[in-house]
Amino acid sequence: MGLLLVLLVWSLASCSTGPAVPPPVETSLEDTDAEVVGQLTGLLAAARETPHSAEARAALGMAYHVIGRTRAAHESFVQAAALDPEEPRWSYFEAVTLAELGDLEEALQVLDRAQALDPSYAPAYLHRGQWLLDLGRTEEAGDSYADAMRLEPNNPAGWIGSAKVHLRSGRAAEALQILQRLLQRAPNQPFLNQLAGQAYRELGDLESARKALTLARPGEEQPLWQDPWLNERLKYQTGFGGGMMRAAEMLERGRNAEAASLMEELRKERPDDRQLLNNLSVAYRNLGQPDRAFEVLRDGLERHPQYHPFHLNISADYQRLGNIDRAMWHLERVIEISPTFAPGWERIGSVRLSQQKLPEALEAFENAARYRPDSPTYPFYAGVILAQLERYEESRDRLRRSLEINPNHPPALIALGRVEADLGLFAEARATLDRARTMTPQNRHLAEADAHLERREKEN
Repeated sequence: MGLLLVLLVWSLASCSTGPAVPPPVETSLEDTDAEVVGQLTGLLAAARETPHSAEARAALGMAYHVIGRTRAAHESFVQAAALDPEEPRWSYFEAVTLAELGDLEEALQVLDRAQALDPSYAPAYLHRGQWLLDLGRTEEAGDSYADAMRLEPNNPAGWIGSAKVHLRSGRAAEALQILQRLLQRAPNQPFLNQLAGQAYRELGDLESARKALTLARPGEEQPLWQDPWLNERLKYQTGFGGGMMRAAEMLERGRNAEAASLMEELRKERPDDRQLLNNLSVAYRNLGQPDRAFEVLRDGLERHPQYHPFHLNISADYQRLGNIDRAMWHLERVIEISPTFAPGWERIGSVRLSQQKLPEALEAFENAARYRPDSPTYPFYAGVILAQLERYEESRDRLRRSLEINPNHPPALIALGRVEADLGLFAEARATLDRARTMTPQNRHLAEADAHLERREKEN
């Protein structure tokens, strides 16, 4: 039977003198490996025996964290930081778990406390940059990534963050310069290719975008950066879950061969585990062994035919092999299983656009926009396609929607200016293109749009 207790409010440890301390945090451990339960039982006992030890509370928090008990981990780190407010790691852990729980504003405030204690820890600036970017505070995020690069100029994470800021700010050419340099060292890295594909698309280079996105996976998250403080959690990993976390850490740090070897051992223990098979396919793909990745995905689909990530990822293999029909069959299964999954619709739209099947591509991007209304990308591509179909009023509507979400996106402004020219709205077109000019004065597509406007005015 698993442990089942809840976090209690701060209470007096006794009626004698001394500061009040709370009991250590306990939570349900049902369906947890016996080895993990044994470890946590020992850590709880240690925290009770030394009630004023911040280290004991933090150790308990780290053990909770590695098994995914984020709420219990967070409350344990709150206790550790209260017991030793001069130790920056405890506030740092508190901030990280707060962000994982979804409270980014509060996480930033707690991170302020940690950085005041140690302003030289670069990973803290990387977290700050990502959280600010998630909150839409793009310029502040750029400042944080700049601080991270100043402290660790050879760490690619800061440069990736800077590329994301450039993309979000409509500076695709600057982003691409960074990404091309990073891709020289890691040409098959899915997240870098995802960003590069986005940059190429925004610059109008659809063929280069298609090649990059073939090596990407929609929804791919940025690899984790080296974080010695958070790595302290690794000593508390145990059981199958601990092995999976070690493999994930290796994968995120680019140690793909070690990750694949460990996951093959774990596969013997749980050959049906979906996450294991998905991550193993990623490791082989990153190792430049697409055939092995393909076989792992085929095995996964035989065991879990309704797991849409397998269909999504194997579609990229069929696309790489030139079997577009089979790729599309799997993408259709993605949508059949998960109709509201926007990255699946995006992939369909990209394939259909590369085939110049514009009505089908339009439908896919419209659906992606419906299910991910906060993304400026989907209405942008819908607007571009509608313009190619000469449905200018609808195109203008979609492009304006994209710019409502991201006002500083030169490709959307340039596309909108062209559409306004096609509609005979010459003054509006000129104003729109002038806005784009303030952001990217040397843009080739802007020059073409200026020429298009001139032609339309003469025709009128």
